[in-house]
Amino acid sequence: MKIYDLYTGYLSQGDGAQALAANPRAYKHQVYVAAAAGATGTVAVSFRPSHTESFIPLLDDADAQVVFDLSDPGQPAIFNGAVDAIQFSPTGVVGNYRGLAAGWVE
Repeated sequence: MKIYDLYTGYLSQGDGAQALAANPRAYKHQVYVAAAAGATGTVAVSFRPSHTESFIPLLDDADAQVVFDLSDPGQPAIFNGAVDAIQFSPTGVVGNYRGLAAGWVE
């Protein structure tokens, strides 16, 4: 059952890191970055575990931080855990992008 489906407005490098409040009742989460036409740069994803104050990097299967390349964002990242927020941090972004997050329980 889907619990939340959120997205940022269009963001740019100047907006800096932006977070979406997740619903901690959701245990499975999906994050993605959608690039506007012609956008370049990268966006790294972090999350704040429930009942903590700090964001930690979201790691992929190779233990590298999940980073979306705006010229070819690829597939969404899916992870499990009780999460209060998901953060999108741009590096060298030219153009605009949106951060998207969804959460559900099975």
